[in-house]
Amino acid sequence: MRQANTIAMLLALSLGASSIALAAPRRRAVAPPADELTITFVSRAGLLDLGSIAHTGANAKRDRTVRSETIQLRVDRRGSSRGSASLRAYLMNPDTRCAIRIDGQLLGIAPVIIDPLVPIGAVTSHRIDVEVPITAAEGPLTTSIGWEVSTN
Repeated sequence: MRQANTIAMLLALSLGASSIALAAPRRRAVAPPADELTITFVSRAGLLDLGSIAHTGANAKRDRTVRSETIQLRVDRRGSSRGSASLRAYLMNPDTRCAIRIDGQLLGIAPVIIDPLVPIGAVTSHRIDVEVPITAAEGPLTTSIGWEVSTN
């Protein structure tokens, strides 16, 4: 009989620099550079709640359970919607009880390239897979995915 651990999963889809900006002292407002890129989460509002899982049913494989969700995001450039950018992601606070992949790329603490040619101004979809082994201890999985973007 399969183990019936219940694992609650909540992933914060955040921009890596946001925590740095909160810790910095207040400074006089300066216009950002013309080439500044931003990431907007079109769906999910930056929070992905996969709910609770039990290691049973259609999403359970022999030794693990996989939950998948699709998010949509848009990369924008101030003053221009032309060109492309490189999109990277990493785990800001990894939980060793699970493996997280975006578009098949396994995430860790070092940024990995998710898409080397994201069109600026276009909405793109990305699949997030969370894989939990049946041996994982019960309890919430709370981790944050950091995102980086740079011009090509």
